[in-house]
Amino acid sequence: VEKGAVTSAFTREVHADDVQEALPPGCARMRFIAAVDMSEEPFKDFHFDGVLGLGLSGLSQSPEFNFPHVMAGLVAEMGGSSPHTFSVFLADHIAETSSLEVGGWSRRHFEGNLAWSPVHDPELGHWLVRIRSMYVDGQPVNFCQDGDCKAVVDTGTSLMSVPTQAFPEIFQMLRHPAPLEGSCRGDGPTLQIQLEGDNFTLTVTPKDYSREEPTGRKPEKMRWPKEPEAGSIFADADAKKVVETRRDIYCKPMLMAMDLPAPIGPKLFILGEPVLRRFYTVYDTQEHRVGFGLARHEPEPQANVWAEEDPEAWWYEE
Repeated sequence: VEKGAVTSAFTREVHADDVQEALPPGCARMRFIAAVDMSEEPFKDFHFDGVLGLGLSGLSQSPEFNFPHVMAGLVAEMGGSSPHTFSVFLADHIAETSSLEVGGWSRRHFEGNLAWSPVHDPELGHWLVRIRSMYVDGQPVNFCQDGDCKAVVDTGTSLMSVPTQAFPEIFQMLRHPAPLEGSCRGDGPTLQIQLEGDNFTLTVTPKDYSREEPTGRKPEKMRWPKEPEAGSIFADADAKKVVETRRDIYCKPMLMAMDLPAPIGPKLFILGEPVLRRFYTVYDTQEHRVGFGLARHEPEPQANVWAEEDPEAWWYEE
């Protein structure tokens, strides 16, 4: 098997005695795809044992393979009021626990109200939403000024993915010196993504999208930004304060370049964990829409283990 390759099989075990057997309350029949042959790289280092797909039915071989479809039927049988919805909360530090809730959403995980964005081309199976515009500190991202950009909301992507053509522009706009304390959890450029639907903007901060990276320079202070931003559409951008920063460390945007053809692409962004950790998300398979609410996180413990570790380390065995 070549590197990164998987051979799968559709399996179904049927016994004559239990084909018509009724299932106990709270149980449902579901089909799975079994991986029968995988390359050692990278799969032997993965910490998880399988993948739970949360896409729409268009990505499944049949409705029986689609987890949200099967769970909707189960929740409806149990009398749930929102059987066609599920929600995802991603923990921000080790003192929290991520959760997948089926049959609704939990108010304790987000602040304010949910803002909804319609799914574009739901028959494709992806949680695909349209981007009206994109800014960094109020400065427009030229790549998306024609209104043709789209985004897939994907819980299985650890970084935020951008089209190759847009990568240099967005990377340079988000890259910035680290604050004096040496972390990327303070001041810095803010990414604003305006989505179609309710009038709302996803705001992503340095804490969400960046990581410390050495520059090779001497550890001296400098002042950033040197001049206020001009031409901003956001009220606070022109009043950005000047802060002292480090020369030896900068905040590197954790972006991944990826290109996909039409009809999903080509101007496609993937909103992975950096966005979904900041925003609690609700997925409606009946109305074909995605809800966003600012996630409510607990205060971090004093000794934050995750701050010193690779945030992607849970994917791999040591």
